[in-house]
Amino acid sequence: MDGLQILPLAVTMMVGPQIMSAVIFVTTPKAVRVSSGFRQVWRLRQRPGWPS
Repeated sequence: MDGLQILPLAVTMMVGPQIMSAVIFVTTPKAVRVSSGFRQVWRLRQRPGWPS
């Protein structure tokens, strides 16, 4: 697989969580609580054995 074919996926994986955080901070009155919940779920997904 060529590196140029993987590049859009790599950009999406890096930018996606940042966009989600920005949307949360702009639209939620309790942004810190929601953002910390988002991070906790992300940490759980990084564990081996988590279903995809």
